[in-house]
Amino acid sequence: MEMIRVQEIILENFKNIERGSIEFGSINNMEDFFEESKILGIYGQNGSGKTSIIEGMEIIKLLLSGDKLPHNTLDFISKGKDNMTITITLLVENEHIIKLLEYSVNISKKLSLLDDKEILIPEISEILKLKEYKDDSWTRKKILIQTSGKNIKPIGISQNLDLIELTVAKKLSEKSNSSFIFSNDLIELIIKNKSYFKELIENINFLKKYGKRNLYIINNREISLINTNIMIPLNFRYEENNSISQGVIPIYLNESTFLKNKEFKIIQGVIEKMNIALESLIPNLNINIIELEKGLTKNMEEGVYIKLTSKKGDLEIPLEYESDGIKKIVSILGTLIATYNDPNFNLFIDEFDATIFEYLLGEILQIMEKFAQGQLVFTSHNLRPLEVLEPRHLRFTITDSNNKYIKIPNVKATNNLRNIYFKEIFLDEKKLGLYKGNSNSKIRKSFSRAGGILHG
Repeated sequence: MEMIRVQEIILENFKNIERGSIEFGSINNMEDFFEESKILGIYGQNGSGKTSIIEGMEIIKLLLSGDKLPHNTLDFISKGKDNMTITITLLVENEHIIKLLEYSVNISKKLSLLDDKEILIPEISEILKLKEYKDDSWTRKKILIQTSGKNIKPIGISQNLDLIELTVAKKLSEKSNSSFIFSNDLIELIIKNKSYFKELIENINFLKKYGKRNLYIINNREISLINTNIMIPLNFRYEENNSISQGVIPIYLNESTFLKNKEFKIIQGVIEKMNIALESLIPNLNINIIELEKGLTKNMEEGVYIKLTSKKGDLEIPLEYESDGIKKIVSILGTLIATYNDPNFNLFIDEFDATIFEYLLGEILQIMEKFAQGQLVFTSHNLRPLEVLEPRHLRFTITDSNNKYIKIPNVKATNNLRNIYFKEIFLDEKKLGLYKGNSNSKIRKSFSRAGGILHG
């Protein structure tokens, strides 16, 4: 059985973070590492860098998958800086090997001409490293491939591949703001010389598959759509006949949704499996699909218009009239089921707690901590998880922009971390810098001054 875990994430010059790193566990003991890295909650005050981990992983997913970076990528670079770096290390174990794959990307600001105007565009430099566990010890880390500007390493790349084709492939990735290492053009060139680049192509293909199929990100932008009651982003991972489909399908709440027949079949399967788990979370609740009428796309593909309803006993209502908490659970439940069952699945969720009843949140996280096969990383404001998760499964943002994510030291598994967290915020006995704010009196005075301005 293969198992994949994120072992470390490092952000540098990313938004308000000069440097922040999260290590999910020590690699000196594999059994302890896989238990420790199973689940991780990230806590901190508003604007302290929690969401930055999710956003950084979104960028990594796009690059590994060979997809384009978003147009606002440069906005993530810290103010006053010219570049940022994101590094992710994966630990991979199967019956044949144990290895660490480290992928690091530096995204810098580059001036370019567009219609005789100078604009800033992303310039992407990448490096992929490998470290293996052999004979009860780790080998030295080695570079598999490195790209920076016009330079490509190892030298064997340019010596054994057609230089013109290589240059064209590099230019195409630059033009599309995507990874060169994980571009189809480079992969096709390397495959022509597979015997020479066997190790390289195996690891590139592995990471590309990981980005597309095993790394899943749920950001707060998607979930905020639920609060508007316009649509619900149905996140799913669906396996059938050794084929895996995953992604997000927007389901409209205040009108019908048209699905092509293939999408409709997937949604049927996802909701059928989801209902098994949903009944245990919210007693007697099921989600039903109401087929309204057949239809065709502009390309004459067949499909069907649907509406979703929720049913509790004999009461059935349109899903749009359910609580935001239930809609949130429906939105993410398919990916939680995948994380529970699949040791290769890594799920990152921003603001996992939003709109979910805190007791239920604690129950879900306790179950994931003890029994999940995959890896769950989440941010949260609700402090209930501090009472139910082991301290080793929690990280906290601090005011130091050079050391953004920490464990609270000297906390025993039997301690109530919620109480310790509050005490440390109020008293700052350990000088950790968990919270930066103003006194109660200063806040009151600012409200009074603001009221005086408003009322003349």
